[in-house]
Amino acid sequence: MSTPAAALNEPLTQISRELDECSLGVERVIAQAADALWTHPPRGGWSVGQCVAHLIRTADEWAPRLDGALADAPSGSPPYKPKLTGRLLKWFIEPPYRMKTKAAPIFTPRQRTIPAADLLGEFLVAQQEVQRMLRLSDGKAIDRVMLPSPVNARMKYDIYSTFCIIAAHERRHLWQAERVLQVLGTR
Repeated sequence: MSTPAAALNEPLTQISRELDECSLGVERVIAQAADALWTHPPRGGWSVGQCVAHLIRTADEWAPRLDGALADAPSGSPPYKPKLTGRLLKWFIEPPYRMKTKAAPIFTPRQRTIPAADLLGEFLVAQQEVQRMLRLSDGKAIDRVMLPSPVNARMKYDIYSTFCIIAAHERRHLWQAERVLQVLGTR
């Protein structure tokens, strides 16, 4: 889990809590999936393991971008004013999702199957990195620094929106993994 959220300002504390809840949810779905971790639903789609692997890839893609943007961020504090693009994307990806979309190639889970403990370990390491970025954000004007989307460089989000999007994205794929468990009858 993350460093005590009390050390962060309120908006970042909220995001930190949301990420912690997602970590607990990922631990739960991996445990519930058991031997079906890498089993695809009968009608197609990702397995529980692929949903989690996708979240790891996403965190790995965002981390260097956030790190670079935070290095140059000026001082600042809440209230943060997220830009429209970020607010809309967050709304769009919140579960239950409004429309299915195909993952961009850089976010597609690798074709591999690893033991549940290793997958969970990789996820928790990625999650700790996102939490580290949150801590680095405290005291900075993260709603005024824009960074390009890893998918489309013309689309930019402020850092605060990016953290909100990451948390919503994790909820989306946790929700998806829970649906897979229901379909497979492992829940």
